[in-house]
Amino acid sequence: MDINNSMASSFNASMTINSNQSYVHCGLDSQRVSLAKLIAFIILMVAALAGNILVCLIVYKNTKMRNTLNYLLVNMAISDLVIPILASTTRIVELSTQNSEWRVEGDIGDFLCKFVFFVLDMSPIVSILSLVLITFDRFAAVVFPFMATKLSSRFRKYFIGLTWIIAMAFCSPHFYAVKLQNKFCVMDWDSIRARVFYTIMLMILFIIIPFVLLLVMYSMILYKMKTRPKDLNQTDKGRRRRQLSKRNITLLSFAVVLVYAFCWGPYFTILMVATFKWRWDLSHVPCYWNDIVFVIQYLAYSNAAINPLLYFIFLKNYRTGLKNIIPMIRCFNRYRVIKTARSLMVRNTSQRDNGNTVEIEARL
Repeated sequence: MDINNSMASSFNASMTINSNQSYVHCGLDSQRVSLAKLIAFIILMVAALAGNILVCLIVYKNTKMRNTLNYLLVNMAISDLVIPILASTTRIVELSTQNSEWRVEGDIGDFLCKFVFFVLDMSPIVSILSLVLITFDRFAAVVFPFMATKLSSRFRKYFIGLTWIIAMAFCSPHFYAVKLQNKFCVMDWDSIRARVFYTIMLMILFIIIPFVLLLVMYSMILYKMKTRPKDLNQTDKGRRRRQLSKRNITLLSFAVVLVYAFCWGPYFTILMVATFKWRWDLSHVPCYWNDIVFVIQYLAYSNAAINPLLYFIFLKNYRTGLKNIIPMIRCFNRYRVIKTARSLMVRNTSQRDNGNTVEIEARL
């Protein structure tokens, strides 16, 4: 995505630059660089799409996995599917054509411009809110083990729905600020003050507050796990199995938070610099900024592909579910091969019969 219309990231609209800023002197990437970027995004799209679909299928197929933690992981997987379906696809088209212009014009194009950025910017908000809920689920399980199951099973559907409602509410200004101008989809606020205010609210509500909550809850989880007395009523084997399961779940939730911070940290850093230092005046930005933006965008998008890998690494249920799904895929492929072979046999038999009929008629 050229710097003359967008500083690309998964919060695409939040990082969009007015298209009237021209950087013609920067030129386009070389053919080799463009091809490398294109291949990188294709790999990312396939990995994110396959991984998150598998996560949803595994939980859907296994009724024993339908608990609060897995529902929240599926919620994250659904929000992460936005990345390969919309974001990566858009970038692949832009990289393959070397053109960042919006390809649908008129009222429909303007609506799609608003709607696509609206959905894209919802994805990371839903993810960070889901991370808070996952950590709270772990916090309740460790600190309040007797109340955790009742509370989580009763309110989880409301909490999951609330993540999407909050994301939609915060991204609703996109339908006003995001506009189709000169064939480019840009965020054009009435004033720089409004844009700065929106960015500040973004940082406070979905970065500072969530990570403070995460820090407090993980601190209490670690303290509780260290000070909890051993359960002498259980056998050593049963206690070790239960502790190992809880340990893996806690490590998973912690790893998902760290990966999210690693993938999205550079984006939010650049967002702060663009807002408070440059005040969105990017006329002095050098040409190599395009490459920096590409790396930041790719790192942010890669979070959608890394999350499923973490589930398979830390949770045995997901590894077992994956093994159960792979034979289904093999059986489906085998069925397609058999069906294709049968259709070819029928076609060859039909052609042979037609040939014999023609030969008999010729003899007569």
